[in-house]
Amino acid sequence: MHFESLERISRSSPVRTARSAIACVSGLFTLIALAACGNGMDTQPLIPASIIISSPSGTTATAGTIQFAATVKDANGHTITVTPTWSVVNGGGTITQAGLFTAGDSVGTFENTVVATSGTVTSSSTVVVTAGGLASITVTPDTVTLGVGGTRQFVAVGKDAHGNVVDIPNRVWSVAHGGGAIDTAGLFTAGTTANTFANTVTATSGSISGTASLTVAPGPLASITVSPPSSTLAIGAQQHFTAVGYDDYDNVVPITPTWLVLGGGGTIDTSGVFTAGTVAGTFTNTVVARVGGACVGISGHATVVVQPGALATITVSPSDPSLMVGMTQQFTATGADAHGNAVEITPVWSVIGTGGGTIDAGTGLYTAGFAPGTYSNSVAAYVGANVGLTSVTIFPAPPPPPPPSFVPPSPGNINPPR
Repeated sequence: MHFESLERISRSSPVRTARSAIACVSGLFTLIALAACGNGMDTQPLIPASIIISSPSGTTATAGTIQFAATVKDANGHTITVTPTWSVVNGGGTITQAGLFTAGDSVGTFENTVVATSGTVTSSSTVVVTAGGLASITVTPDTVTLGVGGTRQFVAVGKDAHGNVVDIPNRVWSVAHGGGAIDTAGLFTAGTTANTFANTVTATSGSISGTASLTVAPGPLASITVSPPSSTLAIGAQQHFTAVGYDDYDNVVPITPTWLVLGGGGTIDTSGVFTAGTVAGTFTNTVVARVGGACVGISGHATVVVQPGALATITVSPSDPSLMVGMTQQFTATGADAHGNAVEITPVWSVIGTGGGTIDAGTGLYTAGFAPGTYSNSVAAYVGANVGLTSVTIFPAPPPPPPPSFVPPSPGNINPPR
């Protein structure tokens, strides 16, 4: 632009042309000098030589933020207006191009992780990420099975919202739903009640808690109960017996007993089904459920009463008595079933046929008649359609003894008077 002006000036008057040319050349050299000297400020171009991050290190909790800033200087130490590029190179979080660092979920010291870059110049800063506040408590083991009176050490671990382990302030151990007791150090002692206690072991800090579940198993077998404890059965009838084992604290202990019949009365199979025999009676503690050997095992018992069957026979006693005319005889009758078991009866008594005698229908007291003879099956005891019979022989009364003979005394036998 300046050379074109000189050409236009040369076409005007000589004096004006000379003055204008001198002025233009002078201005041109002034511009060149100013450009070469950096406007009088510096002889070097504005090139970043160093970066100073305002914070050489920063600390924040997980998900927290740190605002970083950086100053860029040239080789002469002058601050220049340059915006660096921000990056995270060693983990710990993320950073925006405005220098706002946001911590991640992992805690730790991340050396020289925040980097500011301008051209070929970099600078770094270390970030320390700490855990957040307590957000959850985990109790381990989370489930456990103990015998009665057994012990187990529980441990509580606190974590922040991002799963980082943190201390548990003012931790309190407690038992929420039974099962035993726990001390201040987390040592649990099982109680005497066998059961499953869900979420009963509790570690608490403020409003935050963690739980564990517990199963208390019964103790060793101490006794066996057979049910029903007694049973009354007809001949050939069956009864299913069951056995339940208990420890010393009356907790149920699973058992598979051996079934036995030790006192008669019938038989029993391996599942506890008893079949009454043909002998009626009371068989005390005859059914046995046993766990272990005969000498050192544990047993439970049940009593069986076997009832007689239906009345099958009636026996009259005494059998075939002989009575003198007019005499009395007390008869009795006993009943029995088909297997010979006694059956209680209350018979009705009668005399069959004519003659022989009479009998009290209710008591069985017989009175012989005055017609001697043998009366076969004449005394009868009736119970329904069943009858018992016996014969009676009546004999005449003996003749009276003859009167004594008179023997006159001999003279020698007469005692003289005194």
